[in-house]
Amino acid sequence: MPHPKKKLRIMTYYLIKNRATGWYFCNKSQRPEASVRHHFHRALNPEREDYNCKFYQDIRQYGEEGFDISFSLELPAGVTRRAHYMPPYDIVSDE
Repeated sequence: MPHPKKKLRIMTYYLIKNRATGWYFCNKSQRPEASVRHHFHRALNPEREDYNCKFYQDIRQYGEEGFDISFSLELPAGVTRRAHYMPPYDIVSDE
């Protein structure tokens, strides 16, 4: 039985999609808002080994405003791979 004061966190998918190019990054986390913030922060740190990866280069080029961020409990439709910056796909929209 979990501790009565401990908050139960549900594993949630987050999708960061570049508005200009359509490339996307999808992963899952128990704290997805914090994970997204960390990606944007890490992109600005030249000391990181992955500083010059395409994902972080695009974050620096387009800024936070250039990305759409969404959260879901299930793997978003059309996502073929997690934790990699992937080329565009056709999103199935609920709208």
